[in-house]
Amino acid sequence: MKCILCLVVFLGTALAADDSAQLVGTVVSTRGIWCDEAYQNCRSENFRSIWRMYPVRRNSRLTRLPPLTGQESVMIRSRSGSLEVFDCSKARELGCRAPLDLTRLVPTEPVVRTVVTAFMDAVMQLASERPVIYDNIRQGILRSPGTNRPVLRDGVARLAGDKLALEGVLRDAAPGDFLLELCPTDESSQPRCPDQARPVQYRWTPGHAISYRDASLAPGLYRLYLCDASTGIALRTATYAVLLSATEPRYSRLAAQFDEVDQATRTWDTTDLTAPRLRRVYLHTLAAQ
Repeated sequence: MKCILCLVVFLGTALAADDSAQLVGTVVSTRGIWCDEAYQNCRSENFRSIWRMYPVRRNSRLTRLPPLTGQESVMIRSRSGSLEVFDCSKARELGCRAPLDLTRLVPTEPVVRTVVTAFMDAVMQLASERPVIYDNIRQGILRSPGTNRPVLRDGVARLAGDKLALEGVLRDAAPGDFLLELCPTDESSQPRCPDQARPVQYRWTPGHAISYRDASLAPGLYRLYLCDASTGIALRTATYAVLLSATEPRYSRLAAQFDEVDQATRTWDTTDLTAPRLRRVYLHTLAAQ
């Protein structure tokens, strides 16, 4: 816990003073132990190797730390959306002489604005301006990439009075009965749930979705948890979706923006564990619109 807190403090301090334009990419994966000498004390006893979704800056100094095998690598998603791989076993990298040459992450010509570049710009802006939220979202990326359908999907949900439409959240789930609990999130993206789970029974039938009803619903960000009552006591599982609830006409505008990004980046998911979390960051930028 101490080290995690150190990481949060580090990110909050380093990024708060940084402009989003200085961020040139985000780490997708690493092999070996890597340190950013420009922003980390690489000799600290609490040192943590840079990891997924670490925000890379123009002046970052990414360096390998012992033990060295010659097989170390860093994969970075640039602001243009491209994947740049620094593989120390390849002749191109010259053994990854310290620090890495990051110039390939910085475009030499004006970038053509696309759905992907606008998406990555929004992610980088939130990472710079609201580092606590960014760090909370990047924690816990443990699942291996694959093609298994998720039970719940992040997205924008239509709110009408006390009813929230969930067809977008469950569109990848098989028909069946679910125990679901909706919790609002605070300004740091953490859920505000009661101590004891209070799920509702929800029957999902594709094409005939019913709304989730709650008199306390309001526009904003929520976590929708999948709960389990097999022990006789309802418990929240680790499976949840982040939802941005919105009323019309705002809902249609935000849903269209998120769907564009989702479609443009969905193919990333099979090899990039950070892609779903980057879209989750984007939901937070939409919430501020």
